[in-house]
Amino acid sequence: MPPLCSRVVRELVKHYHYLAKDENENSDTPLHLACLQGHTDVVRALLEAGADVDARNSSLWTPLDCASAKGHVFCVHELLDFDSPLDPIDKTKTTPLQLAAKEGHVAVTRLLLERGASLQACDTSGRNALELAIAAGKKDVCMTIVKSSDWETALRNVRTDYKGCRVTPFRMLIKKFPDVAEAVLNRCTKSNGMDSDDERYAMLFKFDLVDDNYIMSNNGSDTDSISSISSMETPYDEDGRVLEDAKLYTSDFRDLKKNHPLMLMVKYKRLNLLNHPVSISLVKHKWMSYGRFVYYSTLVFYSIFLTFLTGYVLTANLIVAPHHLFRDWAWVEVQLRDVSNGQILGQEAMASGSCEDIKDKVDLTSHGFVVAGKWVIVVMAAINILREIFQIYQVLRDQPPFGSLPRSLLKTSVMTIGEFEYDSIFNDMDQTLPYPEVTYIVFVTFLALMSILIMNLLVGLAVDDIKAVQDQAILKRLAMQTQLVLDVEVFIPDALRRMYTTSKKEVHPNARHGLLSKKFGDFQVLKSFEVVSDGETS
Repeated sequence: MPPLCSRVVRELVKHYHYLAKDENENSDTPLHLACLQGHTDVVRALLEAGADVDARNSSLWTPLDCASAKGHVFCVHELLDFDSPLDPIDKTKTTPLQLAAKEGHVAVTRLLLERGASLQACDTSGRNALELAIAAGKKDVCMTIVKSSDWETALRNVRTDYKGCRVTPFRMLIKKFPDVAEAVLNRCTKSNGMDSDDERYAMLFKFDLVDDNYIMSNNGSDTDSISSISSMETPYDEDGRVLEDAKLYTSDFRDLKKNHPLMLMVKYKRLNLLNHPVSISLVKHKWMSYGRFVYYSTLVFYSIFLTFLTGYVLTANLIVAPHHLFRDWAWVEVQLRDVSNGQILGQEAMASGSCEDIKDKVDLTSHGFVVAGKWVIVVMAAINILREIFQIYQVLRDQPPFGSLPRSLLKTSVMTIGEFEYDSIFNDMDQTLPYPEVTYIVFVTFLALMSILIMNLLVGLAVDDIKAVQDQAILKRLAMQTQLVLDVEVFIPDALRRMYTTSKKEVHPNARHGLLSKKFGDFQVLKSFEVVSDGETS
């Protein structure tokens, strides 16, 4: 507003003092209206004339609410200089900070936070300023709150949605703003100030936001006191151990795993979050504490079973299918009804199933915190090749090139480079395929998997266009690691889970230099990650 108008206002309130506190039909005072329009000079004139900074309109908004909702940062500054209440509550328990946050006013949000506005306050829906900003899609405001000094208070709010699921700001950030969630993880790391190459260098990782199964909250009911709207109590002691009075937030272990922040990272494919040192350190801690013992004990029994199963599949004699007794169209029915004739399908299924089980175990073993990197997809491709070899050996073992497993392996390897010899397999008049239908299915599958995929991979390597494949491989590895430790965690007794759950951990990446430490040491947690500077983690 031009200075002339502010001078007019000054003259009016100078001669008619009651005008500074007059109200319209909505109980708006001149100060309310000036703040809504952003007239800073008029706001200053009214304040100097004695306007009430705590006046409420019909919505129980104060002038600070009006200025914050509209994003008029200079008006907000003037009101705060005249001792305006910082956290007044309207009819929906909404504060000026929450109004500014959900409207996306970064400057106003930053100013209110600097002046000490509460991030603990929640509206009638149970959401604080950060959650309102996330729901409204205001990414810049979310980043401003996360970088504020009171960021932990904003992230500790807990509520339940209409489905009965636990909702926290960090879970919401994982789903909607992964970049902001990464900034949160950065703030959960802190170094001891030593040089990163120093043997005494250490980093402290805080897990309480990522692994919050035991966090308890107490919600107050006082509508007038802002300090009681959403207060939280930590379930950890000073050493990071779970207190005796702490309990799991749900008794449904499926929800416990499904709604875990790490699983949400997997679900929404947040590679940058899964590959963050905080996440890797947490998963590694769970693995080294109890995951490896449960996993490897079951792996031993599984390996014994697969060994005997595979031996049976490779040594069992085939029964010749009596094709000359039935018409071709009845072959499938014969194979399903006749037990002896169905043996070939059973053997092929067992061979394929054995490879699938091996593949599942290799999925986890090959990178159960032994570095597998981006080559995990190559390993999986090798397992798929082995499965195809078993299938081809089963259906073509009567032919000389496939008469034994080593010969079948060699022949199949030659076929991968394009030497299929279709006529010699299917059109040889001297030899009749005992199971042509199954052989055709296996052959076509092999043709698609080997020829097409390998050619695409070679072309991708030639033009350096496999970045997406590499990223997918890393994501797959991290996802399987996460799923493994969470599966084990919900399986073990609560006493063990409580014993090994911690809210923080200090790692020393340079403390050991042996061979085992290169594979399992703490420095692997920080591998392929640029250490966060002290300025970002303070």
